[in-house]
Amino acid sequence: MKGVENMSARRKPTDVSLEHCPDIVDVNYVAFLFKISPAQVRNLCKNGDIPHFMVGKMYRFTRQDIIRYVYRDNIPQNLLCSQK
Repeated sequence: MKGVENMSARRKPTDVSLEHCPDIVDVNYVAFLFKISPAQVRNLCKNGDIPHFMVGKMYRFTRQDIIRYVYRDNIPQNLLCSQK
């Protein structure tokens, strides 16, 4: 998958799941997680469909915002608790 190697830390995530998601991720990580293209993730951001914040011109996402987006109002408690 082109672009996946450009993720944070420049490597494929070994365990891509919401439970093991880093606290802050980039477009490529979210694309890999959702099995969509980075362009589709950027479109979700531009449309206001997925919560995000900007670092310069780059989209960033918090773990909690991704979880809220995926589960809407039915968030499993074990995913909301920080597991550090």
